[in-house]
Amino acid sequence: MLDVPVALLAERQRLGHDLFDEMWEGELHMVPHPAPSTTRG
Repeated sequence: MLDVPVALLAERQRLGHDLFDEMWEGELHMVPHPAPSTTRG
């Protein structure tokens, strides 16, 4: 994503979904949060 809404970034940070997000040459790559059925626990 090139233009990321500040509210989206804040929500991802609040939920802890931004832990593996990366910025590549000015472009944000957001890793999707795993579905509950794919997590171990």
